[in-house]
Amino acid sequence: MKCAICGLLSDAVDEALGQGWILSFYEGDEEHGPACAACRQYFLRRAEGSSMAMKEDYYGRIVYQEEFDPDDDLDDEALIMGMIFN
Repeated sequence: MKCAICGLLSDAVDEALGQGWILSFYEGDEEHGPACAACRQYFLRRAEGSSMAMKEDYYGRIVYQEEFDPDDDLDDEALIMGMIFN
């Protein structure tokens, strides 16, 4: 698991969750994640319901370190172009 904010890696999902990591959070309507405990404490707040959201002071100011999700419905051309431009 890789923190979408700072890029910190954790190999053990259960252990990371026990240390305060979260699986997802929102910046407006856009979902991101996961987030490590330090980034969660500094950048995130409890939103309506049980979800976490980016503090509004940081909207648009974070470059996310998200990993590729093989379950996404991307075709091979989109994947290749994403790799070239990123």
